[in-house]
Amino acid sequence: MTRIDIDFSIKNEERKQSFKSKGDLDNNTMRFTDDNGQKHDLKVVENRLHYQRSGDPSFTFVFEKGVSHVGRYQIGHQTIPMNVETHHMKTGDGVITVTYTLKQEDIIIGHTTFTIKYNESKEEHE
Repeated sequence: MTRIDIDFSIKNEERKQSFKSKGDLDNNTMRFTDDNGQKHDLKVVENRLHYQRSGDPSFTFVFEKGVSHVGRYQIGHQTIPMNVETHHMKTGDGVITVTYTLKQEDIIIGHTTFTIKYNESKEEHE
């Protein structure tokens, strides 16, 4: 397991948000916690990115370029199925970038892009 520094940014039609965090990278799995205490777990499997965020709200999405997957968005005790359509995805070389559209049935909820830049933490070597 490698300790990593994370620079996370996300934007959609309504807002742009970013934060820095420390995390762990183990094989193809990345784990970190954001400023609100929500846990993020991302795992690359072949050409797919599995992304789970714990907390409230939480979600489980699968991203795969050109493919629509059904994901789960949970707020309180209500779970909402979402269609996740991935338009662009890049993983590797210290960067993960995904552009996607969320739909509830045929209704577009929003278009979003997130970018995670990561590198080995210098703290590990001190």
